[in-house]
Amino acid sequence: MAGQYYILTLQDNGANVVPVAYAARDMGYRFAAASAPDNGAASTPYADVIAAGGYFIAATTTGAATQFHRMGGAFGAWTEVQTMAIVDDTHTLVLADSGRIYLFSDTHTFWSDDYGATWYNPILGYWWPYITMGGTADPINVNGTWSRGRAILAHNSTGATGPTSFHCTQLGGHSPVTMPTRRLTLQDQ
Repeated sequence: MAGQYYILTLQDNGANVVPVAYAARDMGYRFAAASAPDNGAASTPYADVIAAGGYFIAATTTGAATQFHRMGGAFGAWTEVQTMAIVDDTHTLVLADSGRIYLFSDTHTFWSDDYGATWYNPILGYWWPYITMGGTADPINVNGTWSRGRAILAHNSTGATGPTSFHCTQLGGHSPVTMPTRRLTLQDQ
């Protein structure tokens, strides 16, 4: 996968929102149309992709489920690896330093320790506090990254203030409890 780039975007074709993809094998010099993950739905309101462990891993959400897909190269074919009957409004994929991949949605947190082959969601976990406090503001347009032992999620919210509200949520990281050094939290690769 060295030198390969993959861009996944959502386009409105007038009737539905569908995933469209472009890829490059030459360090991003020339992009061409590539296969997009197909979840069998007419409309796909949310999709995200990440590269890890020699794979491109994608998550797509329809009106009925969240589906996880894997592909071995930028111009390869997607393979659906798992479907969960979880319907969320938004999500983002985040790659941790340890190699664990997280999918944060507004009501669930999934993770995979085998580069997207298997996904786990043992409990319903709200990272967005207003849901558990009875609020009506939901996160939308969520994007995330991993930095120094924590997931950092940037997003807007719906509700009384409208989608112009901007939030940055940090999950993990600093705590008054003594934590091990960053070196000790990294997995040997």
